[in-house]
Amino acid sequence: MSGTTSSDPIEEFEPATKVVIIQLGLTAGLAVVLLGLFSLNRGMVGGGDLANIILAVIAFVFVLAILRLLIKVIVLSRTKYVLTPDDLRLEYSLFYKTKTREIPLEQLRGMELNQNRVQSALGFGTLVFLTGGMNQSLGFIEFQNILNPESVRDTVRARAD
Repeated sequence: MSGTTSSDPIEEFEPATKVVIIQLGLTAGLAVVLLGLFSLNRGMVGGGDLANIILAVIAFVFVLAILRLLIKVIVLSRTKYVLTPDDLRLEYSLFYKTKTREIPLEQLRGMELNQNRVQSALGFGTLVFLTGGMNQSLGFIEFQNILNPESVRDTVRARAD
């Protein structure tokens, strides 16, 4: 006898890394342009030791930004979003660490769709599912960088009603 249980997925959504990779490329490109510009024109930033300090600070900030985006690409590539008959789940596994966060559909109180310019141009978006209650809130789950977020929102809304 085969049937579905309440924890069997109805639909699974995977976040796209494409948007973050584009942001990574734009950040790296901007870093190269700014560092090249200030290196060739040290007088723009004060010259001498001051120029060296400013260039080091700019390089440090860009290295941190690029590392953050690289980590985001790795995490997103290991993430899965799941819709079951009873709940929404965010699941990821990374370096022997596993995280699962669930929101029961009956606790769902609202949905938010966010799209930055890059996401909007490519047809991606981030959905935030909000919960609430009188005494405690379960919080929220974010489905980051999913393709056709309006369609996913409609699918979840249909299951929650």
